Amino acid sequence: MSKHQEYLPKFVNIRNGDGTIGHISFKELERHTELITNDNIFFALKDPVYTRQEIHEYETEANTTWKKLKKLLREHPDTVLELDRTTRQYRPVSPTAPATTKQKCL
Repeated sequence: MSKHQEYLPKFVNIRNGDGTIGHISFKELERHTELITNDNIFFALKDPVYTRQEIHEYETEANTTWKKLKKLLREHPDTVLELDRTTRQYRPVSPTAPATTKQKCL
């Protein structure tokens, strides 16, 4: 186990659509984030509208956003996340969460 992994919470607080707070495992959050990112890249590669550079920038931004979210969860394990319906990614919504820029969607 890496130094950083040992400080990550096992479960993450999630605001459900009805406003209640639920929990998912950190591993489930990690898998979800990876699947959405890979799915977006896969479909962008099939669409001639997106250049390789734009796809690379998206992938870089997605990785940076994920690292920031992990850091936030390490430092503030009580942070509440909510599913952003546009990007299909979880974003912090609790008062301890710093304002973040929205990740663009491919």
